[in-house]
Amino acid sequence: MMPYYNLLVVDENRMLATVAGDQEGAVTDFGDQLGKQLTLNEQDAAAPYLLDEWYEGPHWVNPTIPVFEISN
Repeated sequence: MMPYYNLLVVDENRMLATVAGDQEGAVTDFGDQLGKQLTLNEQDAAAPYLLDEWYEGPHWVNPTIPVFEISN
C-alpha cells in the first residue's frame, strides 16, 4: 500500500496532494507541481512547506514534516 502525502504551502494556506512510494518521491512530485526544487534536508531558513504522510483510512490532516526550497 502506497502512502498518501499532503503538502501545506504555509504562506498561501493551500494544500497539495499526491500518492508516492516515499517521502522523497512526494517532495519531487510537489516540486514539479510548484515549479520549484524542494528538499527534506534542513536549510538555514524557515520551512515554507509542511509535509503530511498517511495511509488509507480515517485521517486528520496534520502536516508536520518540514520541507525546504533549494535556492539557486
